Amino acid sequence: MTGRVLIPLILAIIGFVLVALFAPVAAATGWRLAVVTAGAPIAGAVLLLLIARLTGAHWHWLAPVAAGAPLLVIAGLGIGVVQLAAPPPAHLGLWQQPWAVGLRAVLATGAFAWVAVRIVRGASKTFAAVALAIYAIVSTVIGSDWLLGGAPGHAVSAIGMMLATQEIGAACAIVLVLGRGDARFRRDMGKVLVAAGLGLSYMIFMDFLILWYGDLPSRIGWYVDRATPLLDIVVALALVCGLFVPIAAQALIGGRTGERLAGVGALIGLVLIDIWWVDAGLLALVAAGCVGVAIAAGAVALADRRRANG
Repeated sequence: MTGRVLIPLILAIIGFVLVALFAPVAAATGWRLAVVTAGAPIAGAVLLLLIARLTGAHWHWLAPVAAGAPLLVIAGLGIGVVQLAAPPPAHLGLWQQPWAVGLRAVLATGAFAWVAVRIVRGASKTFAAVALAIYAIVSTVIGSDWLLGGAPGHAVSAIGMMLATQEIGAACAIVLVLGRGDARFRRDMGKVLVAAGLGLSYMIFMDFLILWYGDLPSRIGWYVDRATPLLDIVVALALVCGLFVPIAAQALIGGRTGERLAGVGALIGLVLIDIWWVDAGLLALVAAGCVGVAIAAGAVALADRRRANG
């Protein structure tokens, strides 16, 4: 491991440990924020490759992003640990215990890494169909553990679809920013990105609308906790960056510049909406930054190793 990887990794670990010592709840929130956000493009790339295998689309430029799936297993190991910061309510005592959440996370990320290896190497259409079907079944559990684990007991019926939509949109955004693939591929990714932004915006708003007009005081507290001036600004900027910017950039600017602006806007929107989801404060953002640096260092080390092995 070279110095350009080792030094940032060590500093990131030290920073996270310091936050964990003085503010364990913030460190747990930061870990959740970093894992959900940084893991989204990787998971989304795997999902899009499975879809491409079924539909015959030529989206193989997503393979390098999907190759980072083994990093998700390391991230999954920590999900159970950070769940210690959010004791479950009595009716979820066994299901939401940290060891149970951690076990589900490791199984899910391990399966995802295996699927990524198979699909990159050219799995069959049957394999792709079965993998997508299984993901559709378990995505609600994964989404509840990862996005809502900090508030156990708060249920969002569409959380699985929200997670999948966020992941697919993030994968599209990252390849647009990197400028990978030919014009047709990037055009496809741009269209899917807009669809993902529309879908995620709709589902989040409808969840709020149903609770608001349904007059459900036992469930509205989750939104009340996020009804602060700062988080109002965060969610508004997430909508602008994640939905309006991708549409405007591709429609008004076009070309690679418009595609890159669309991707950058979507990634900023992703970070902001995840900050809102987990209700991250300043220390949580510091912890998330440390985890993000560590993940980036691991990704660089993995890429260097693959390059060295040919």
